[in-house]
Amino acid sequence: YYSCNVGFKPSTGGWWGEATCTEGTWSGILECIAQGVPCDPPPKVENAIVEIPYKNKYIDGLKVNYECRKSFEIEGLKKITCENGSWTTPPPTCKPSCPDPPSIQNGDFTKELIEVEGVITEVSYQCSRQYTLSFT
Repeated sequence: YYSCNVGFKPSTGGWWGEATCTEGTWSGILECIAQGVPCDPPPKVENAIVEIPYKNKYIDGLKVNYECRKSFEIEGLKKITCENGSWTTPPPTCKPSCPDPPSIQNGDFTKELIEVEGVITEVSYQCSRQYTLSFT
């Protein structure tokens, strides 16, 4: 068995190789290629969970997934990749998600997104003709 020097890895993947000598000739010798630079931990995203790889090693080529917590929806790419010491794309964000407001009989509503210290949805109800809005 043999392994590559620090900063290199076998061209076929893995971390070591096996070579044999038969009748004075070596076979199975693999090429050692430069290993990419590892990344720092992926950026933290508020209200998100990041799938952390085994032993917290962020090696070149590693993909990391983000998932938003309940009641939040993801905006941007769910997956980022470690490429030569940096993450390839910015991480996603997790925005609050709200179901549609309840409907009313003999009326309708409109919603408007207003962003002040987070996302807030403003809802306006309107009644059909000959009806008035009553709060109960």
